[in-house]
Amino acid sequence: MQVWRVETVGVVVSKERTEDYLRFVVDDGTGCIHCILDIIGHSDLGLAAEVETEIALREAATVELGKLVRLRGMITLGAGVRLQLTVRDVLVERDPNMETLYWMDCIRLAKSCYDHAARP
Repeated sequence: MQVWRVETVGVVVSKERTEDYLRFVVDDGTGCIHCILDIIGHSDLGLAAEVETEIALREAATVELGKLVRLRGMITLGAGVRLQLTVRDVLVERDPNMETLYWMDCIRLAKSCYDHAARP
């Protein structure tokens, strides 16, 4: 089974911002996930690039230490050949219960979908 898209919920524990990207680390309860949000990587899209860049800048501004965030993106190889999450969407969760609800949803999916797919 190949994994293309990932969604997780966790707390931001580290953050580093440059002109081109935002690197941050999220602790989702299973470990720390290295994440990267590309801010200026859309120059070949013309007008759409401006919109994508504006969205990325807005999302980067919401990422703060200690905040609970929901991330969506793709698993990629980063610097030093380490796995990272290339972030497509960032949403700051206002309700701390969302982390528990996310875990409950993961358990439900494991029982109803993933466990059945693994059986011959």
